[in-house]
Amino acid sequence: MNVFLMMPRIVIRKDHLFSILLFVLWFGIHLALFFHYGVRDLLDAHRYAWKADFLLSHGYLEEASDLFYVVHIALFALFGTVFHPPVLPFIIFQCLLSGVATAALYRASSKLFDNGMAGFFTVVIFLLWIDHLQWNLVTLTESLACSTACFVLYALVYFDGKAKGFFVLVLLLVVSVFTRPTGLLILGGLLAFFAFYYRSLWKTAPLVMTAASVVIVILGIWVGLIVMDQWDFTDQHARGNIVTYMDTLKDGPLYDESLRMDTTEIIPPRNIPSAVGKLLLFFRDNPWISAKAAFLKVFYLVTAVRPYYTKWHNTFLLAWMGVIYFAFFTGWAIVRRNPVAYFVCTVIVLNGVLIAISTVDWDNRFYVPMEPGIVLLAGGGMASVWKRWMERKNNTVSTK
Repeated sequence: MNVFLMMPRIVIRKDHLFSILLFVLWFGIHLALFFHYGVRDLLDAHRYAWKADFLLSHGYLEEASDLFYVVHIALFALFGTVFHPPVLPFIIFQCLLSGVATAALYRASSKLFDNGMAGFFTVVIFLLWIDHLQWNLVTLTESLACSTACFVLYALVYFDGKAKGFFVLVLLLVVSVFTRPTGLLILGGLLAFFAFYYRSLWKTAPLVMTAASVVIVILGIWVGLIVMDQWDFTDQHARGNIVTYMDTLKDGPLYDESLRMDTTEIIPPRNIPSAVGKLLLFFRDNPWISAKAAFLKVFYLVTAVRPYYTKWHNTFLLAWMGVIYFAFFTGWAIVRRNPVAYFVCTVIVLNGVLIAISTVDWDNRFYVPMEPGIVLLAGGGMASVWKRWMERKNNTVSTK
């Protein structure tokens, strides 16, 4: 008797094969990034390390605004009590957490589009988007914020209206807001999600829904104004900066005039206590300059290009973003009536508004709040394109 016939057959399911391939891709990319970048020690990373040391030494936060970064600061402080130095272990933790978030994104996309191939393409896009994945190797807030956003998407796709789902979303919202202030964008997205999820109640209980919506929106705006009042955005506006602190590099190789506005005609910001009021008055006093600056900021945000990049880098970025946006709109068209699509689009719009009234950054890390949602829908769009291409290919072969 043939020995091989007596051996049990090993059957590898397609989803298991996808998981193996994606794990190899995840591990290989992170390993390559680590060998390329090492432990990246950026200026802001220093700042969070100092604040973690302050929390350990004094038992409280150094500044009131640190409350909106307390999850990141407290975690880094916790690692500091166990590891010396804590940077490398913390980066490993971020990478592992991002791995779990990537798996959550895979499952969310697979369920949302009812297609395992959608999950596969979602994760491939997520992992190949190196500009964002690289933040896993820096002790900044972007990695934790991105991972939390992935978990939020997973919770929304699997939301069934039960108490457990509400609890998980509230917990993730709290973590988002206190990891990075842009977590408030999640709140706006959740409001849009629930407004659509419970849209039938607008007919059966219009007064209750209207009253609840008004109260929630007022509370959301109030919280948003409190958070925004912690930072004076007019400082960068008055200096004419499109990219933050561009004016400090006038004689440097990265300086470009297109990333600054002409400040000769800018009316200086008013000297009032409220940062939000100061910003609104600045916009009123400088409407044309503010509108032009806002357009440029959003342009640099959505295209990812920068004048200080090489032309080849910018060409690649434009091509990459073009493919992503095509796939995103294709995926959005498929699930546009799903509440998750409303969440994603609301976060995108709010993030664009936030950048328009503040400044865009050097390396596009302010794109991170909306990236997981864009990737989620882009993966579904890419799977749809792939399916149509394969069907056309098979039909062509069968007719020969």
